[in-house]
Amino acid sequence: MDLQTFLLHFSSVREAGNGQYKALCPAHEDHNPSLSIGLSKDGRRILLHCFAGCTEKNIMKKAGLTMNDLIMKQKDSSQVEVCKQTYEYVDAEGTLLYRRIRTDYANGSKSFYFEQPNGVKTVKGVQRVPYNLPNVLKAQTVFFVEGEKCANAVNAAGRTATTLDSGSNSHWLSEYNSYFDGKTVIVIPDNDEPGEKYARRIASNIPGAKIIHLPGLAEKGDIYDWLQAGHTMDEVDALPGMSMGTPDTQKVSGATQAEKLLELVETNGTILFRNQTNDPFVSFTRDGHRETLPIGSSDFKNWLQKCYYDETGKPAKKDTISQVIEVLTAKARFSQDDTIPLFTRVAEKDGVFWYDLTSPKWQAIKITADGWGTEDDPPVLFSRYRHQKPQVIPRKGGDIEKIFDYVNLGQYHTLFLCWLVAAFVPNMPHPALIFYGEKGAAKTTTCSLLKQVIDPSALETLALPNARSLLLSLQSHWFLNFDNISNISEETSDTLCRAITGGGIQLRKLFTDSEDVIYTFQRCISLNGINNVVNRADLLDRSILLELRRISEDKRREIREVQSNFLVDLPSILGGIFDTLSRAMAIYPTVKLDKLPRMADFARWGYAIGEALGGKGQEFLSEYTANIESQNVEVLNSDVVATLMVAFMQDRAEWYGRVSDLFIELSAIAPAYGISPLSRDFPSQPNVLSKRLNSIRSNLEIAGISFESRPKTTGTFISVVNNDISPLPPYLHTHGDNGDNGGNMEVLK
Repeated sequence: MDLQTFLLHFSSVREAGNGQYKALCPAHEDHNPSLSIGLSKDGRRILLHCFAGCTEKNIMKKAGLTMNDLIMKQKDSSQVEVCKQTYEYVDAEGTLLYRRIRTDYANGSKSFYFEQPNGVKTVKGVQRVPYNLPNVLKAQTVFFVEGEKCANAVNAAGRTATTLDSGSNSHWLSEYNSYFDGKTVIVIPDNDEPGEKYARRIASNIPGAKIIHLPGLAEKGDIYDWLQAGHTMDEVDALPGMSMGTPDTQKVSGATQAEKLLELVETNGTILFRNQTNDPFVSFTRDGHRETLPIGSSDFKNWLQKCYYDETGKPAKKDTISQVIEVLTAKARFSQDDTIPLFTRVAEKDGVFWYDLTSPKWQAIKITADGWGTEDDPPVLFSRYRHQKPQVIPRKGGDIEKIFDYVNLGQYHTLFLCWLVAAFVPNMPHPALIFYGEKGAAKTTTCSLLKQVIDPSALETLALPNARSLLLSLQSHWFLNFDNISNISEETSDTLCRAITGGGIQLRKLFTDSEDVIYTFQRCISLNGINNVVNRADLLDRSILLELRRISEDKRREIREVQSNFLVDLPSILGGIFDTLSRAMAIYPTVKLDKLPRMADFARWGYAIGEALGGKGQEFLSEYTANIESQNVEVLNSDVVATLMVAFMQDRAEWYGRVSDLFIELSAIAPAYGISPLSRDFPSQPNVLSKRLNSIRSNLEIAGISFESRPKTTGTFISVVNNDISPLPPYLHTHGDNGDNGGNMEVLK
């Protein structure tokens, strides 16, 4: 294999000088080219070096190559380059998109490679176009040939010709069709089998296109050779052509296949629309119920194929279905101004709550203040994902308390029940559940069972993925369990916070340079670990900490037995949830709280749910407040800046100075508390300290420490006040059992 051909197997290839190239390494998640590619000194072997440490063997395997491909094929004298030609591919305005470089050798062989204007030797992610596009768009008659050399020969003869950029191996892209609408297209194949297949491929995708075979053309010859032999394009005009039937011209009962498919779509009460993220969807009636699918999904394509076969007794062409999908996509994107929201598992419309059972009949539970029941045709549209499992039919007059046969909480029972019912309330932030406890506390099992109650799925628990995968998981689940977490990065913590509160998250769409996707959603989340896995104030402030007790040996059961018993109790538990939620919906409008804690929407709903559980609204507030206090202790113990600020202000009533001076003061005392000023957790500079202080402001205020900062010409000054000065601040005292937190808690040693 030669070097240029080798480079085509890699992405973002660019010259690095001295005959060396850089590319993205396929053996790891590479964002900045870290793979060096070059030749050995004798030129006989390709050398690879990944600066991330990936081995040659791994790199070659991921690139779809063998180790033998590293050995350069030795060129004899017949392989000497005799000609190198560059062909430019431009858009409709003539702007250069990429080049195709052809090299001819003395032995008659040839090689090709692509190059972007910036020198990158790949066309991955670049708009692909037919050759000579601006002139193609202007012409009424276009000759389609194989290869740029042939196209240039026809152009030089006074006609307009084009080709595709990969010769006989070229694929037809759907966006090409519009370039040839209403034109007379004549395809002239090379005189070999690949050329014939290429010509038929082109003609089958362009309505009315004709194939013309050149008389007297030598085997493997082409239009270039034919013109060089003295023939003219006038002779071509006189040759008879062979028409090809295309998917759009194959008639079915007086209509084309595409027309028939579009007609079948319209007869099924179809709604074409864009969802909140502007993705195209279709909602249609099937077997007496409504289904909603992405227009480009395989499920919808299969449904189209079934409809066509049921109607005609014949299968529709694959290309025809693709064309119909394109038409429907365009209609969904541009036929209406407004988007139609799609919901995952739960929804609200006109004061009514809906819960998707994900049943084959697309049924949903309707919940109002007057009660609840199953509806066959809900007025809201739900997204469906392959991992989702149907929910059981809930039982009226159920018992929500049965959940405690499977969840071994140490405390906060009312808080947990209120959270569980609130998980079925849409359009509000839900605090994340953070389960912790020693080994044997059934943390994973507990989370899996909760998933079955709230959002049944084949994926009951998840590992915490990277940012992109996390967004996709958040999109397709209503309730997510992240299992056995040991550490959460700042980026992941921020994403989880946004998913809880409903903040927008921007992400670059795959395989595009400029198209972004904005995700906006609110989700229910749980995380678990042996210890509290969350150590960042922003996420802790949006969480509920729940300790699971270790199950004693005499009460421990096999998971299989637990699961079997749980499935028996699940209809009752679920029915109890909906009974409680219905009563809470009647109470909620009357709820007015004098003082709202964090997550105010959840607090108000929690109080209403607590009242619906038998007048336990105040009990809910007490437990929630106690839990918030324990969260604050966690923040003060786990956050480096919080720990140092408490220590710094312990014996001070107030302090005033520059933020830079405070930075120096905290750096000085940090080693005494086992904290290195050079660690990643310690602020790197004063402005970072300011940001960190703002993020824990509310936590410090609970501890009695408040501050104000003001920028001045000489720097940013900060005033810090200890509002409850004492040798040992109150929150550091040992707390006795007050009935809310279930026992003593020692903090900050």
